[in-house]
This record gives sequence, C-alpha cells and structure tokens, in this order.
Amino acid sequence: VAPAAVAAFKAQLAKLGDCYCNDAFGAAHRAHASMLGEGLAPRAAGPLLARELRFIGGALLAPRRPFTAVVGGAKVADKLALLDTLLDVVDELVIGGGMAYTFKKAAFGVPIGESLFDAAGADRVADVLAKAKRRRVRVHLPVDYVTADRFHADAAVGAADDGAGIPAGWMGLDIGPRTAELFAAVVRRAALLVWNGPMGVFEFDRFAGGSRAVLEAAVEATQRGGTTVIGGGDTATLVAKFGAEAKLSHVSTGGGATLELLEGKLLPGVAALSDAPPGSPLLFEPPAAAAAKPGAKRSRTASLTSPNARDDAGHAVKRPEPSKASKASGAPSPTPTPPPTPAAPISAFGAPRVGLQGGGKLARMALRAAFTSHRGRVQVVAINEPAATPDALAYLLARDSSQGPFPLSVQVTTTDAGGPALLVGGKHRVAVFACRDAGAVPWASARAEIVVDCTGDCGSLAQAALSLRAGAKKVIVAGACPGLPIVAPCFAEAVPFRADALSLGPFELHAAAPVVQRAHHLAGVEAAAVTVVCPSTAGQKTVDGPDTKDWRAGRGSRQNVSPGTSLLAPALAEVLPGVSGRVGAATFRVPTAAVAAVDVTLRLSRPLPLAALTADLEKLAAGKWRQCVGVTRAELVSSDIRGDPRSCVVDASAGIELSTSLIKVVVWADAEWAYAQRCMDVVAMAVSTDRSPA
Repeated sequence: VAPAAVAAFKAQLAKLGDCYCNDAFGAAHRAHASMLGEGLAPRAAGPLLARELRFIGGALLAPRRPFTAVVGGAKVADKLALLDTLLDVVDELVIGGGMAYTFKKAAFGVPIGESLFDAAGADRVADVLAKAKRRRVRVHLPVDYVTADRFHADAAVGAADDGAGIPAGWMGLDIGPRTAELFAAVVRRAALLVWNGPMGVFEFDRFAGGSRAVLEAAVEATQRGGTTVIGGGDTATLVAKFGAEAKLSHVSTGGGATLELLEGKLLPGVAALSDAPPGSPLLFEPPAAAAAKPGAKRSRTASLTSPNARDDAGHAVKRPEPSKASKASGAPSPTPTPPPTPAAPISAFGAPRVGLQGGGKLARMALRAAFTSHRGRVQVVAINEPAATPDALAYLLARDSSQGPFPLSVQVTTTDAGGPALLVGGKHRVAVFACRDAGAVPWASARAEIVVDCTGDCGSLAQAALSLRAGAKKVIVAGACPGLPIVAPCFAEAVPFRADALSLGPFELHAAAPVVQRAHHLAGVEAAAVTVVCPSTAGQKTVDGPDTKDWRAGRGSRQNVSPGTSLLAPALAEVLPGVSGRVGAATFRVPTAAVAAVDVTLRLSRPLPLAALTADLEKLAAGKWRQCVGVTRAELVSSDIRGDPRSCVVDASAGIELSTSLIKVVVWADAEWAYAQRCMDVVAMAVSTDRSPA
C-alpha cells in the first residue's frame, strides 16, 4: 500500500472523533491504523483491554507461588518464545498437545508412530529442557497416550505408554489416564496457572478426556483461591465447549495477542495508548513510561512504541500526535517518549529499574544476578560507588575470585549525557555515579525506581530515606536495618511490600528461617541456638591492626577464627513471631571464601525425628520453596556449595538427633551468590505488589 494512501486513511479515521478508546485486545498485536488512534488524544484502554493487561501482564510481573504453566499446541517451534519467557518465571511447566510427542521422541527416544512430529522444533528440545534444569523448573511430560488409527472423530481408539511407545500406524491424539491424573494434580496445587494450548484433539469427543481433566483441575484450583489465566484461541474454545468460562479467573479473548503478550512482546495497540493523568488506577507500565522530562509524574499506562511495530504499509510506527482540536482546547498532550535504544532495552512487562548503592562484593553479585538468573525480571540501570573508578568496577565485575568469570562482557562506555557507564553484554548500559552523599545520587537521571543499598552501612530509616529524597520510589537495604520491615522470600505473603523502605535482614536469616519455621510448625520450638560459621569479609583486616568498633575484628582474618555478633535473633522474631525470645545466635568468621555453614540446634515441644523434619523440608524444596531451599544427601564441603542460588541447603547427612526433641540441622549457604539472589527476588516481589492486578 502506498504511504500516501495509508496517511489518507489515518486522517479519515481521525475525523470520526475527538478521542480514542481501544477495547480490541484480540487485534492489539497488529500495528494497523485502527489500533493506533493517530491524530486523536487521549488514547485510552477500554475495560476489556485493561482486564487482559492486568491478568496476563500481572501474571508475569507478580506471580503467586507455585506458578504453573500448561503449554500445548501442535509445533514446538511455534511456542519457543513462549517457553523461553515462561521458564524465567514459572515453578512447574506442563507440556501436552501435539508438541509433547516431539519432546518425547527427541529427548527420550520414545516411539511415537504417526503422531505429530515437528522436525524444526526437535532441534531446540534439548535447549528448552536444559534451561528448565538451570532454572530449577519441574517439567511434566505425558507418560501414556490415547491413540487413534487415523485423524477422525470416528477413529478406532487405542492406548499406549512410554514403555513400548506408540506403534506404527497409530497416532497420539490425547494424553492417557495416568498422565491426566498427573497433570491434574500439578494444576490443582498451583496458586497461579497460565494455560495456553489444549492437551489433545478436544474437538473429537473421544480425545477430549485429557483436556477436560486438566480443565476440571483448573476449576478446582480457582475454587481454592488460585488465579487461573486461560490463553485465547483453542484453549478458550475448549473452556467454552465445557461451559467453564465463569469458573475461571480470566479467559483471554485474544489468540495471537495473548501469545505475544505472554512471550514478552510489547503490543503496538498498547504502545499507542496515552499516558494517564497522575492518580489514575495503574493499568500497565513498562519502565520507559517513566522516561519523561525531569519532574514529570509517573505515568500509568504504556507509553512506548515497539521498535518493531509497523503500520498497514509496513512502515515504522511513530508516536501519534494530538489532534488539532485538542491543541486548540489546551488539552494536555501526552508526554513524548522516545523509542528504546539497543543500549537501554526495556521489558515489555515493566521490569523494575534498579540502582545499586555501593560497588562492593554484594553489589557486584546483585548486578550479576540481575543480568543472568533474574534477566527480564529486574533491570540494573545505575550503580553508585565513590571509592572505585568505572574501570575498576568493570574489572571486578568481570572477574571474581570466589564466583569465577562473569558470562557477559563488561566494558566502560558513556551514557547519552556523556557520563561514565558500564556496557554489559554489549548492549545494556549501567550508569556509574561516584557520590559520597547518598542523598545526592542522581537516580532520577537514570530513571531508577528502586535503590538497593549494598553498602552495609545503612542502619536506620533516616539513612534509607536519603535515597528516597534522591528520587528513588523504594529502597531495599541488603542487610539488617532496625526499624524497617524485613522481607524473607519464603514467607513473602505476610510482608508489607508497599512500604517505601524494606530490609532483607542478615544473610543467615534466609538460611535458618525455613528450618526454624518448619520445626515450629510441626513440633513447636521451645528454644533454638544458631551458630553461623561464615567466611571472612572485606571489613576484616588481613594482618593485625586497630579497630575502634570491635577489637577482635582488628585481628588478621587469615590467621584466626573470630567470634562476632549476629542480628539473626531479632530478625527471626520479626519474620516468625511465634519463636520470639526463644532464639539465640552467635557468629564465627573463618578464613574461607563465600560459603557459610549454619548450625541450627532445636529443643522441641513435641517429638520430631530429624528424618521427618528433613523429609518435610525436602518436600517443600521440590515445591513452593524451590528457589530458596534445597536438601542434599551427598557428602559435601563448603566449596561444593559455591554458586548455589539457594540460601538454605540442608545437609541431611550432617545433622544430629540426640533425641526426637533435641535435634541439630546443618545448613549450607553461599553468603554471596545466594544472598544476591534473595536480594533480586525481593526487588521483583516488592515492585510486583505495587503493580499487582486489581
């Protein structure tokens, strides 16, 4: 289509009204003139579009745990982008439908007869399963099948399982009864379910049983208080067939739009919406919506055009201009926001923009976590370190004596304003500041929403408030800070995330709290003595020297085991009020690197064998606490734990049971890497609560 014809068509549309409301979510992924509302202002989202964004965007921004995704469909290749996005955020992944046969054959060599096989997608199956393993996502695949001798509603029906596979001349058209039971159990225990793609050819009644079983389990999960989000297309048709629309949290009206939104793409129809007036209800906010002029209010809707958006003629989409009528009336025009540049990528779901206060070991580990394990959930956009040059920061970030080399490249570059910056992975710029006054750091210039204080020196609300005055919307202190609410991701549902300032507490809290909580729940804790054996830190001296605060801290770290104080007891009392006054803790620093051992000795009110407590923790480690807790039965030493993202790894072979009411549990934790993981977890969780769906 000629550009002049497209422009004329857009002008004709603009004459039809003074403002624009888009309530066509199903077409919002298309950059058509009718989706953009050019020449009209304001451009608003209708109630349907708003609901779709709240549920689908909210699911990925603020996932309840456990978060389960069910993915079906014909071809693996069609769902690769979706699987890649989901594996970053889900706890369990169920794979069914036609694509399951490709997984079974490619990864496990199961004969699939004449079943659907996606040769192109088969080459990527190993990559998907490898990422799931890295991300500790439990993947569930079919173990038996309902088969047919032809693709027809009246086909002869057979059965097969993984033992013998599907025979030649037969094809799988549905999951079998054992798989249906397995999948249903996974779905029932989900606190959040996202389902895109049926389990079989549900259009044929003989092969609808598996999809119906999963649907009934989704209804049960909803009735128990879970959130169920059903992708559009065939899955919505399935729900309608069995009359379950009103029994689920949300059934999307989109097909391609739903898929693209779940894949993390910014929809052109959403990008074209105007920024809403201050105080409006939150709809959907990529961080670039805050990329306004200095002093501009926080925007409440998407305000960014996708760099890949194209109009009907295939030309790049520009942000619509206000109509002449709105200019004449003096109506405020939307704040113009430039499209993203490769050096400042944004997440389509509004990953929080983070500034790191301090450039020490913890800050560098947090930055590493943001660009690896938490990629897409958190964006580090600035770091403030007055004691190190950008060159020194780049060097220390790229090479670490405990954690090894950083997998992404790190170079020194400049910001658009000419200030120093780090270039991470060849495209992500992180501004570098060198302000000694925490209240003078120009966080707003980097559009940092959350500041994580990694200095270890922030000991009060007044000190945390300095970053708020400098432009941050929220401050998270990575360490103990009296007066601030403490966040422990394992117990996140009870934490007041909407506070402006939060504390992560000491690292040993995240190692000991899961053990103490489960013991108290199962048998009642009368008393607990916790001994933390932790590695030496930068605050200690390598040779003897004076220390005005702690004489023992002045002794050489390489020659001594040094007793110290721990803030674990008051932190545990806040997170677990039921054990307040029953916990004592001591710390010993030893000349090792990174990994700590935490000894939790418990006197219990009721008998509880050590094996029973370990089994309980092992069950939770495979479920809702999988990101934070683990159990090992291998005979490990501290260096074996280095790089483990879990902050509580129970050593099942190292515990002691003096009696069923007096037991000792030994926990390992990488005090650097695992603590940085919890830090980034809290960043994502804190902002998610502020942005959660209504």
